[in-house]
Amino acid sequence: MRLSVWWPTCIVYTIMLVNVANGCKKSEPPPKPRCKLPPVPIQVTQTGGWVSCTGHADRYFNVPKVYDDVHKALTTEGGVIENGTLVIKKELIVPKEDPETSECHLVCLAGFIPAPSSSTSCKDGVWTQDPATMTCAPSPCGAPPNPEHGKYHCYGNPSTCYLTCDPGYVTMSAKPAFTCTDGSWSTDPHSLQCEVAVALLTGGIGPDNDHPYPEKCQTAEVFSPSDETCSSATLPLLRIGVMDHTSHLVDGEILMCGGNECGRTSEKLFSGKPIYNATKSNKSCFKMLADNTWALHSVFSGWKWNHMGGLQQNRLQLIAGNGQTLAPVLELQEETWVPGRSPSLPPTAYAASFGRPCLVVTSPITYIVIGGSNDLLSGKELSSVLEFNSLTREWRALPDIPIGRVNHACALVTTKSGPGVMVAGGKNFKLQQNALDSVFLLDLGTEKWYPAGNLNDGRENFGLAVLGERVMVIGRMSRFTYGSKGKKLTGKESVEEYVVPCPSLKECTPSQEGVWTLMLTDGVVNRWSSFSVVSVAASRFNCSG
Repeated sequence: MRLSVWWPTCIVYTIMLVNVANGCKKSEPPPKPRCKLPPVPIQVTQTGGWVSCTGHADRYFNVPKVYDDVHKALTTEGGVIENGTLVIKKELIVPKEDPETSECHLVCLAGFIPAPSSSTSCKDGVWTQDPATMTCAPSPCGAPPNPEHGKYHCYGNPSTCYLTCDPGYVTMSAKPAFTCTDGSWSTDPHSLQCEVAVALLTGGIGPDNDHPYPEKCQTAEVFSPSDETCSSATLPLLRIGVMDHTSHLVDGEILMCGGNECGRTSEKLFSGKPIYNATKSNKSCFKMLADNTWALHSVFSGWKWNHMGGLQQNRLQLIAGNGQTLAPVLELQEETWVPGRSPSLPPTAYAASFGRPCLVVTSPITYIVIGGSNDLLSGKELSSVLEFNSLTREWRALPDIPIGRVNHACALVTTKSGPGVMVAGGKNFKLQQNALDSVFLLDLGTEKWYPAGNLNDGRENFGLAVLGERVMVIGRMSRFTYGSKGKKLTGKESVEEYVVPCPSLKECTPSQEGVWTLMLTDGVVNRWSSFSVVSVAASRFNCSG
């Protein structure tokens, strides 16, 4: 028997009745459109704005969230194990696709606001706002005038502006951010200023001097390269001896967070005062009061030591630390700590902890983490350089540092080419037993590394600070004789200055290499290692700078 049958989604076939079950198969639905990276509108580039979109960053550093995902990430990038060794095969790399969802953030220069909105979202190829229609329109408040040695960065609509001081300068303002509302700024931009900085050193291991162990870990001191009287002033002891902590300047307050306890004297431990017997340094932040004594500021869950920290849009974040790579970032809101994104660092580059990387805040929405890594895909250790964007919440890789390291120091600097990151000292056990003396400078405009001299001796767990127009390394010499220089430091040479062949570093190009010079007489600090350095306005301690 024969008959005509209509089979869904097919043309009319004449088939044997017994073969109806073998008719044509139902076709697969077409794939949903994906979100392509939109071009930056010409009207945005003409005003100096830019667009950052999620979903298009390096998947290797952004997709894995836990250690179990690392194997899948390596496989996606063509990684296979042959004879116990990871081998990358290009033919096995999974093709990259545009994301199913994306969010684009429009950032405008100060004096302009994103319009009609500051962001737009995409799902299945459809945007809530066509990116081509986005623009940077004149702000009803105009452009806030930049103070000397500083610059305003503005985000969102309505616009919120944050003061960023040049390297070597800081603001002690309790409100270094303000918003444009109804054509007026919530704070007068003229009231904010950037002052020359001095270095405040806290905790860490130092000589006994007048403070026997454990109180030698409770000392604090100010270092000024030009004011010996200020540098020799005695500050009150910390409430608890601490090392491997971080210190920060937040809304004009000096905070000291986390770290390992370095002992407490028995009479204070059993004094019955809660700050001594109910507070642990690795779960606490302390603040410096007006009389330079210290008081408990806040307590957080978990623990932080050997961690990193920095401000993003004027909010303090504590990041990673020993055994804390996958732990959430801790963010300070008022005096309460709130868990943020997780993991703190990409597990594909920080699956194991070799020591502390360093972190440099490069803008109110970006920071860079350098070294201390273990990149399984490249096989390189201690040399990764990753930038995090707080708007997109994604990482991107910058060129590796030429010599990998851990327990090093880094700082934001300015050259004739613009902002850069200087990285000094540290440790690389595979390269040599003693601390490194090499210094490098990353030009953020060209994203190229340049040599920046060699320290007079290797250093690790020390400080690097920009104070006014001067760049200094502070504390912790290796005290070993090695290398062609044959130097053997006695311990007094605790400070070195980077001297360049120009009036200042900001007048030199990155390729104009300087020389590190010992400060033998007026540059002694009583700090060896595992301390913390924060730049504070010289006026805070009545210093001349």
